[in-house]
Amino acid sequence: MSVELRSEHEMVGDEEAALEEIVRSRGFAEHQILPNIFFDAPRRTIMFMYSGWGEFAAKIYNTMNPGKYQGSDFKVEPFRTDEMRYAIITPPPPENPLECMIIAAGYRMRGGGDPVYYTVERREDGGYYLCYKRSKDVHCILKVECGTTLEENMKILMNEINRS
Repeated sequence: MSVELRSEHEMVGDEEAALEEIVRSRGFAEHQILPNIFFDAPRRTIMFMYSGWGEFAAKIYNTMNPGKYQGSDFKVEPFRTDEMRYAIITPPPPENPLECMIIAAGYRMRGGGDPVYYTVERREDGGYYLCYKRSKDVHCILKVECGTTLEENMKILMNEINRS
């Protein structure tokens, strides 16, 4: 497996021209707003994700697309490994590149450290790739072949979580 590391502040090619469009997109919420909230307080955010995340997420997403989302559009399931606690979030199906099919946010239970934020996100060609963040500023694309369905990609994500 190989990993592509890049600072999110580093603009490549025509990314700068697309930045304004991205800021007004759901992808911006999934790649900037939500991870920033999570990395500021991982344990507290996970507990909130288990209880009231849908309505909160809908408010954030609706700032980009007014009236499009409802709290019931967001499914959140708890998931645990021996050391980590996760919230697995399934937002509405992605319609555009960079929008997420699945988001998984997790932290180490003992000590509350090592937060990680995974995404299965749509590519330009309609396929999907698996990415992760271990901080607010670094976005890593894992060179893992992803499927096209939620079920396939959930298995791929769970394999990655259990492997790491």
